[in-house]
Amino acid sequence: MVALIDPEMCINCGKCYMTCNDTGYQAITFDPETHLPKVLDDSCTGCTLCYSVCPIIECIRMVPRKDLYQPKRGIELGSDWHPRLPDVQLRRKQAEGTNALSCQDGHLTVE
Repeated sequence: MVALIDPEMCINCGKCYMTCNDTGYQAITFDPETHLPKVLDDSCTGCTLCYSVCPIIECIRMVPRKDLYQPKRGIELGSDWHPRLPDVQLRRKQAEGTNALSCQDGHLTVE
């Protein structure tokens, strides 16, 4: 889904722009001549935040996306990259006779 703003209904309050910009998507810009908001289809995630803050009912509609959304996640990592997941290493407590274990951050668990 992608947001579609009706320029005829828009009152130019800027709520859609502020919400999208503040959440980090930055998928809405303003036209320099008309000062109306415009959705950048390749940046819109379809989160519906703009739709939910718009004071004009049906000014913003969510419509099917023409292509698959490709998230932008910074630098391309390459095919040989694998996530490093921390190994949780459990140690036996020093005290004898207890069945409690502690992991490396100090939290206790019971066998």
